[in-house]
Amino acid sequence: MIAGRKHYVFSKPSEFAAIYRNSDTLDMAPFFKIILMRWFGFTEEDAVTFHRVNPDFQTLNNNILLRHENNAITADKYFVDLETRFQLIDAEIDKSPTKSVVKQGLELITDTLATAAVTAYFGETVLKTNPNLFHDLEDFIRYGVWQLLLGIPRLIYPKPYRARDRILAAFKMLSDGLDSPNDASPYINERHKIIKEANFSGESKPQHLFGILFG
Repeated sequence: MIAGRKHYVFSKPSEFAAIYRNSDTLDMAPFFKIILMRWFGFTEEDAVTFHRVNPDFQTLNNNILLRHENNAITADKYFVDLETRFQLIDAEIDKSPTKSVVKQGLELITDTLATAAVTAYFGETVLKTNPNLFHDLEDFIRYGVWQLLLGIPRLIYPKPYRARDRILAAFKMLSDGLDSPNDASPYINERHKIIKEANFSGESKPQHLFGILFG
């Protein structure tokens, strides 16, 4: 019993298999809705709609992300950007008297791999609007995943809420520009078409993009 409710713990592969076979009575949709609302800030109506169109997102993922010919433009953009960032590190090493530099692992990843990926998929807008995007994402994950899932109010624990607010503000700038010519990837633009056709409210469109970054 946790918080007055009975919970079941499954530990054997056979039990996991039984859960997936029993999809008629064991439905993840309610928990999925809670995650969308509490983590990303979806409205309840949009969280239900998101679950309904999730098969369309999965089809899109398979058609674009898992097919080289359909993701080649974005992949090329990523590797060109990444090469530029590594060249900057090379130049920094060349200027160093010891011909070496020391960087924190997370800082190196965000300055190279993560920045190139976000730019390739989301375009320039997000990082221009919030240059500290990755720091906010780190704060959100470190301080907010369980706290927000448990519904701890902003007044008591404001840090992850503030980080999420700044992330969402950057994605709102991107979302507002997706109906016009933009530098976001075909994948992001196709996702945007799906949520438009599903009549997502404007309140949840930035949240939808944040969910992609988080994933």
